[in-house]
Amino acid sequence: TPFVLLLHPSLPVNNVKEFVEYVKARPGKLNYGASGIASSGHLRGEQFQLENGVKMVFVPYLDGGATLRGVLTTEIHASFDTLPGSIGMIQDGKIRIIAVGSAERWFLVPDVPTMSESGYGGLVPQWIGAYVRSDTPPAIVDKLARALKEAVNDPKVKEQYRKLGFQTVGDGPPETLKRLNEETAMWRKTVEAAGIKLE
Repeated sequence: TPFVLLLHPSLPVNNVKEFVEYVKARPGKLNYGASGIASSGHLRGEQFQLENGVKMVFVPYLDGGATLRGVLTTEIHASFDTLPGSIGMIQDGKIRIIAVGSAERWFLVPDVPTMSESGYGGLVPQWIGAYVRSDTPPAIVDKLARALKEAVNDPKVKEQYRKLGFQTVGDGPPETLKRLNEETAMWRKTVEAAGIKLE
């Protein structure tokens, strides 16, 4: 599911380019929030700043709901959140979405441009995988993987996930491990560059 760039409707920008220019003109004066230090929203916000040469202040919240309330009450100016978690407030016009981090426009918000369409990067999608203990026998791993792949490819299951804003993939263990290793290396660089430390 894609990450999205959310703003309070009162912020005087209409797209990512205007947002980047607005933040650049006010280094360190705007803030963004996410649910906790080193959370997925925090990392995507740091990645966005590093890639686009802007500086905002990070405000950690207890959870996604509190973060969205922070945007709603203008406690924070922006948030990097998943679409399923914020679609209700977006549809109600309470918060504004200016870009999605998917490769193509997302079916829940087809009128919203992607980050790449806008000329920017920094919002790697979020994905969910299934894991077992490392000493699980290969035959059991294979059986589970086949069953899960069959389940997520079932048309009814796909439709239920789609209603929630997710796209099912159903990769097997080798593809999942490859993606996990690649993204771990990428996020390690982001964490080090941003100086994020867990306390």
